[in-house]
Amino acid sequence: MLEAIRSGDKITFLYKNHRDIVARRNIGFDCIKYGSNNWYPEPQLFIHGLDFDKEAVRSFAVSNIIGEIKLI
Repeated sequence: MLEAIRSGDKITFLYKNHRDIVARRNIGFDCIKYGSNNWYPEPQLFIHGLDFDKEAVRSFAVSNIIGEIKLI
């Protein structure tokens, strides 16, 4: 599904964070980046975008997405 998503699309997915808490995330997709951060020091793919529920720009490790990514 990642190849069909464009910048500005609104997407939703289940996500397990670095504390193993699973929640549905609803974001405005910006881009996919390869890198690391404080919570995931090993380089990997991240989805970057505006988290509507947290009202902040966030990065989500693709490896922690559970199931499908859907357009909303």
